Amino acid sequence: MAMDLLMFPTWLRDCIETRFYDKRCEKHAGKYKTIYCGTCRGTLACEICWKDSTEHHDHDYLQVYTASWRTSISIGDISRFCDASNIQLYKINSKKVVYLNPNTKGREEKKDGTPKCLNCQRKLIESHYRFCSIACKITNIELARRDAEVINHGNAEVINYRIRRRKAEFPRRAAV
Repeated sequence: MAMDLLMFPTWLRDCIETRFYDKRCEKHAGKYKTIYCGTCRGTLACEICWKDSTEHHDHDYLQVYTASWRTSISIGDISRFCDASNIQLYKINSKKVVYLNPNTKGREEKKDGTPKCLNCQRKLIESHYRFCSIACKITNIELARRDAEVINHGNAEVINYRIRRRKAEFPRRAAV
């Protein structure tokens, strides 16, 4: 599947803003609603409810995990919907994951040369990554799109104006 590097599903922003571990399943005590249905735009379910359900059989979905007290997604799952390159990877229980949101802890001041997220300036573990989370990458893409639109509109306005030389303050007359 060819994927545009600047594309991501519209529901992914909603998924990132969802608070998964605030809601427990009503049917299965102790289970959190950790599966987000992108096709239904916001339906949450626990693993058991999702497997038992037939209405979401062919829907786009993401399952989140807790990794170091932060919400994360398997790199295999997120790669189906968007380009996850340049996002800091972590290995949790032999599964490669990326975080949904930046770390909520305060930003640490580090020396120059320490790799930082392009969006939130938080410290990155490895220098070849550019973002600390999916949210930072999406925000960066959205800002780049807005900047490109402003530049494109700005150039169109400038082209409409006629460029001409200024008039001389004291014009020279020909000799009589």
